Amino acid sequence: MLKGSKSSKVKAFGFDNLSTYGIMQDYSKDTIKELIYFLITENYIKSIGDKYPILMLDQNAKEILHGDKKVLIKRKIEKVSSVTASTNADFDEKLFEILRGLRRKVAEENNVPPFIVFGDVSLKEMATYFPVNRVSMLSISGVGVNKLENYGDIFIKTIKQYVDDNDIKLLDKPVKIAESKEKSSAKEDTKITSYNLFVNDKKSIDEIAKIRGLTRRTVEEHLLKCYENGMEINLDEYINEDFRDDVYCAIEQVGYERLRDIKDLVPNEVDYFNIKYFVIDYKKESSEPSNLGCLILRILVVIFN
Repeated sequence: MLKGSKSSKVKAFGFDNLSTYGIMQDYSKDTIKELIYFLITENYIKSIGDKYPILMLDQNAKEILHGDKKVLIKRKIEKVSSVTASTNADFDEKLFEILRGLRRKVAEENNVPPFIVFGDVSLKEMATYFPVNRVSMLSISGVGVNKLENYGDIFIKTIKQYVDDNDIKLLDKPVKIAESKEKSSAKEDTKITSYNLFVNDKKSIDEIAKIRGLTRRTVEEHLLKCYENGMEINLDEYINEDFRDDVYCAIEQVGYERLRDIKDLVPNEVDYFNIKYFVIDYKKESSEPSNLGCLILRILVVIFN
């Protein structure tokens, strides 16, 4: 609808007659998805449902719709040098396998999944640009100060040895502009890390807390936020459905703004994780679909070229 689609379904539902029809026809689908994802992470909109998600207004949307607030989205732009853009396709496969083996060893020694050390994208860039010091290693995607301190030196040593043994000419890493990440992005990254450990690696909440050095409560918040944002996640093993009606009844009496008020009205064995989970469901069931286009009309997107 935002792109101005002329599909039969759009016309059948009369979406082509809405004032917001086609307002973003000059934007790519990827850009629109990026904008929507940003709005979700900042609690301006929320995604309801799994198979057929619906976008609805969230708690921070009113200020925008009333014109009291503008949202600036600072987008990170990468400027690539004359080095071939498709460098990932040209990485040194032999070094890549050596680094994968090293990553596996380091992961086992630290009792963490391999991707916590470095992802495949990072290893492929290392096998392309051969970082042989800390400065060049920091220019690799996915390598920050913490990972450099924890794992960087041993990878640098391995790469340097490989470069010397094979008389390899070093390439320059493409220059990155606006390297620093926004706080919201960093927060979202840590939620996704917990999500991947839970969904893909089948780790329990306690195991994730131990692996990541976080409290159980923090991991619970990560997973609940992913659930609230409509991501596919099954928390059934931690949820006691017998208490759903109790929580819903409490919400009807005192609302859901103060969880402590709800806790006082439900059985003692109902923990805050279950309360928060049921509050999310209650909000999903009681909300009315919103006009996303009206919200986007109020958004000011600033792209730094």
